[in-house]
Amino acid sequence: MPAEWGAVEVENGRAKVLAPRNALLVTLAPPYPATDGHRIHLWNLVRALCAEGWATTLISLSESPEAGVPEALRYLCHEVEFVGWRPSTHVSREYGRRIGGLFSLQPFQARRARVPALGAAVRRHLEKREFAAVICDEVYVLPNLSANLRPPVIVDTQHVAHELLRRYVPRVRSFAGRLYLRMEASKMRRWEAQAVARAFAIGAASEREAAVFRQMCPRTQVVSIPNVVDVAEYEPVRAREQEDTILFPATMDWFPNRDAAEFFATSVLQQVRALRPRARFRVAGQCRSAAFRARMEKLPGVEMTGYVEDMRREIERAAVCVAPLRIASGTRLKILEAAAMRRAIVSTAAGAEGLDFMPGTEIVIADDPERMALAIADMLANPDRRRAMGERARRRVERRYSLPVLRAALAATLDPLARPRAIAASGGSRP
Repeated sequence: MPAEWGAVEVENGRAKVLAPRNALLVTLAPPYPATDGHRIHLWNLVRALCAEGWATTLISLSESPEAGVPEALRYLCHEVEFVGWRPSTHVSREYGRRIGGLFSLQPFQARRARVPALGAAVRRHLEKREFAAVICDEVYVLPNLSANLRPPVIVDTQHVAHELLRRYVPRVRSFAGRLYLRMEASKMRRWEAQAVARAFAIGAASEREAAVFRQMCPRTQVVSIPNVVDVAEYEPVRAREQEDTILFPATMDWFPNRDAAEFFATSVLQQVRALRPRARFRVAGQCRSAAFRARMEKLPGVEMTGYVEDMRREIERAAVCVAPLRIASGTRLKILEAAAMRRAIVSTAAGAEGLDFMPGTEIVIADDPERMALAIADMLANPDRRRAMGERARRRVERRYSLPVLRAALAATLDPLARPRAIAASGGSRP
C-alpha cells in the first residue's frame, strides 16, 4: 500500500521519512465508462497511476452524480467524489453569455469552467489528506484551484486550447463568427499562458505541443503525458472485416468531428464510390443533433450508427479507417485505436498531427479530396497491402503508444515528488 505522510522506514541504519504516494486527480468528466477519447485517456491515466502504486483520490464533474460511482473506479481509486454539473444546453442563453463576455478579458471557456462546488471539493480533500501532487484534467480545472496550493500542480493537456480555437476560424462561414473566434483565441492565448504559469508542470500529448508550451510558458516545466491504448484489449477478429467499409469512429457531439464527417461525405466519398461502387461510409459515435444526422443520412453511401457501446466491434468490421479532420490539436485516440486493431488508416495531416507514424508505411496522409479518395480506393482494392500497413501500425502503437509508455512517463514525473527524504536514525537530525 502507498505510504501515508510521515511514515518511517529504516534502511542500512538510516531512517527515511516517506513523502506520500497520494495523488489528487481532478477531471472535467468521469473516466468511466470510457465512452469517448477524452474519457479513455482519463481511464488509462487512472489505471496507470494505480499500476505505479499511487493512491488516487478522484474528484470529477458529472452530469449524473446521482447514478453513483462505478465499481471500476472504486476498485482503482482510494476515494472518489462526483460533483454535479450540468452545462447549459439552452441555445439563446449560451449566446447571451457569449455576447455578455465580449468585453471580458477572460475567454468564454475559462469563465464557463468555474464551478464553485468543484473548488470546494478540492479544498475539502486537501485539508483531509497530504498529496504529493494534484493532477488537473486540462487547463480549465485551474480556475477552481486556490493560487497557493502546497502540492505541486500538474496540468494534463490533450490539446493547446488557443490553437484549437484559432483553427476553428476558417471553418466558420459568417464574418461575425470568425471575428468572435479570433477574439476568443487571442484571449485564450493570454489566459492559457497565465494559467499554466501557476503550475509545477504541464503534460503535453506530443513533442510538437510540448514545443508550443515551452515557447508560451518558458518557466514552466513541460513533461510527457501521452495518449495511449491498452494494446492487450485490442485484438480484432479478422473474419469480421466487411469489404468496402470505411469507418470514422468519433462522437458527433464535437464540431471538429462533425466538420470532418461532412467534409468526407460530401467531398471524398462519392469519388471513392466512382471507383468502388459498393463503398459505404460508417460514422460510428453518439450524435445528439437530429438535423446533422438527417443531413448526413440523405447522402448516398453514408451510415450513422449513433452511440456505440464498444468501438472495437465497429473497428474490426472496417476495411479502412479514416480521420479526415480539418480542425485538430493534440493527438487522436481514434487513430491509435484503429492502429491497435491492425486497420489501415487514411488521415489528413491535421488528423495525424503529433503522432509519430511513418507516412506511406504505417499511415496514409492526404489532405486533397481526390488524393484521399484514390488512396482509400487503392486500399479497398488491395487487402494484402492494407493488412500489411495495419500490422506495421500496430507495432508502432506497441512501441510508442501503449500503457507501459504512459506508466513510464508518469513515473518520471511523479516519483521524484514522492521520493523518500533521508534523515539520520539517531535523534532525527539531517545528515
